[in-house]
Amino acid sequence: MLNSPISTTPKNLPTGSNSSNSVFATPTADSVRKLAPLNESKPTTTSTDGKALCRICLDDSQEHSKLICPCNCKGTVARTHSACLEKWVEVTHNTNCQICGADYELESYGWKRITEWSYPRPLSNEWEDVLDFRCCIAWIIYFSRYIYMNAAYGTQETNRQIAEAIGDGVFAKCWWFAFWMNMIYYGSITVLLADQWITENRVYRFRDRRPKKH
Repeated sequence: MLNSPISTTPKNLPTGSNSSNSVFATPTADSVRKLAPLNESKPTTTSTDGKALCRICLDDSQEHSKLICPCNCKGTVARTHSACLEKWVEVTHNTNCQICGADYELESYGWKRITEWSYPRPLSNEWEDVLDFRCCIAWIIYFSRYIYMNAAYGTQETNRQIAEAIGDGVFAKCWWFAFWMNMIYYGSITVLLADQWITENRVYRFRDRRPKKH
């Protein structure tokens, strides 16, 4: 789900996944051709006074959401409200334009308010990911203690204390092997969890492909 700072969407914004012939559906190449004769007498996405309209809700208001060009389409189907497109992607799960085929791109606009931050969570609800999440938390606590011991007493003293606890035979070699393997595995899980948490707590908007005015 996209996290947009837009609190209010245009009045005609779709609220569910209705049938494909809904007036709120993003136009496809076939539908554009079918509407061509109608466009000659009454434009569908551009008003008579030249104002650009949203191709989803057919409204030109930009009071609550900005009109952007999120893909490579030109002319009357080039623009859409950012909020309308966000809702469209949420409902249809289409992340690319059905007319030109271009992928919709996102831009980060900073962090959410700290009161809206979510807690770290498993990568999915599968039991393997839930178990990995819990083991990762335990590993981070254990590894933090190892780092603290190295910082407080030095590497040599830390290794000496470990040697006293596990010895220096085959068991010690197995212990160190397991230690480094766990560090690699749970280190990678930690990176994935951190990336997921950052993504969930930042604000993203669809990128406007129109050239920047200097």
